Amino acid sequence: MNRARLLTDASLHARAIADAGYSPPSAGAIPAPGESVLATLKLAVWTMRQGDFISDHDMKVANWAAYALCAAT
Repeated sequence: MNRARLLTDASLHARAIADAGYSPPSAGAIPAPGESVLATLKLAVWTMRQGDFISDHDMKVANWAAYALCAAT
């Protein structure tokens, strides 16, 4: 596609949306699953490590990912 044409079309579309009264959605809180889901994920990670499906490093990364998904801020 022609980049100049693509930019022009996008600009026209953005102006049309703005003229129609668009306002961005409010940034609300994202609910986190909590302690019970964190415990379930940690158990799954531990089970995979005991079965030698993942390494110690994989376990460390997976536990941090589980914490990031489940921890409420």
